[in-house]
Amino acid sequence: MSPIAEQTTKYVTGCTTVAPGHRANAPIGATAQLTCGKGSYSNGATDTCTTCPAGSKCTSTRTEEPAQCEPGTYSNAGNGGSCTKCSKGTFNSVRVLSSFSLFLGVLTRLSEKIYGATGCCSCCSGTYSDSTSATSCASCPSGQGSAPGSRSASSCSASNRNGVSSCNQSSNGSCREYSLPFSHTSIYD
Repeated sequence: MSPIAEQTTKYVTGCTTVAPGHRANAPIGATAQLTCGKGSYSNGATDTCTTCPAGSKCTSTRTEEPAQCEPGTYSNAGNGGSCTKCSKGTFNSVRVLSSFSLFLGVLTRLSEKIYGATGCCSCCSGTYSDSTSATSCASCPSGQGSAPGSRSASSCSASNRNGVSSCNQSSNGSCREYSLPFSHTSIYD
């Protein structure tokens, strides 16, 4: 925003600062403030709203800061500001800590924004997820396995017991698969 627009919407005597979750109706000579609407946010004192980033939600018409998607949900940029549940056969275990730092004994908010997941991972072979919004996949009974992405315990059988032994999601939300020691090892990040 130009210094003139900033002066007009924030600093001139008699003008009111644009509230968080709102934008000025014009960059210069604003006469009103408008809500940003669902799917976007504003920290205030501006004439623009920002689209809610992937991995977050902006569900209010007056969102001040995006909120990260909870584990078991995800969002893509431009999704209207809401998080979508992971479908059966998938999971999402992204747990992002608040972006705070302890520096010289003082708790400080970092300028980098950290958001939740932008997708869900398929359950690995030997596991299944029979619910939406899963944060992990359940293991098949001992001696049984299942195909990747299995959606119910009935997918487990003795004929499917070879394959990936564990499956995790990396801290940045990408899916990783680890193969059994006797087979070719592969990691997808």
